[in-house]
Amino acid sequence: STVANFRQRIKEKQCNDSPKGWHDSDGSKYNCAWYASVDSHCGAYGNTYRNFGKTANEACCDCGGGLSNECTDAPNWHDADGPQYDCAWYASKG
Repeated sequence: STVANFRQRIKEKQCNDSPKGWHDSDGSKYNCAWYASVDSHCGAYGNTYRNFGKTANEACCDCGGGLSNECTDAPNWHDADGPQYDCAWYASKG
């Protein structure tokens, strides 16, 4: 399932809820953990109750939002200091 895929990303630390501490406009009880607690919460409520500029579907990894920690190589990308400083170099630095 899609939810299982997002949970795997979280387990592998490839995603962080953002902003940290997000909860919906209905109160602090309705945070990313609440949305993750029942698979249907994201689908039923994830696009409503916007708070801090985001809905659960935008803020919570379990709902498909959050911030990815993955580096995706763009062809021939490197930083301004030279071609040796590409995504592979940054990934090796942990």
